[in-house]
Amino acid sequence: MFTYNFKGYSGKTGFKHDESYWSFNRYPPLLKRYWVIEEVIFRHGDCSSKYLAIELNPATRRMYKKLGIGQSQKAISSD
Repeated sequence: MFTYNFKGYSGKTGFKHDESYWSFNRYPPLLKRYWVIEEVIFRHGDCSSKYLAIELNPATRRMYKKLGIGQSQKAISSD
């Protein structure tokens, strides 16, 4: 899942994403759960071991873990 912070990550790492989903001022874990289920899993399958989540929000990291995305990593903020 990519949020407004992704531009900073891609600038630092050179990583280019194929898809992105945005927050629109809703509670992040609920909205990101929707995107994961309705878009990511729907399009790419439910094998959670192939997904990696980089997330600063602890509630969203817990949500990813509940969905079986155990590779959820804490983002490190440089701000």
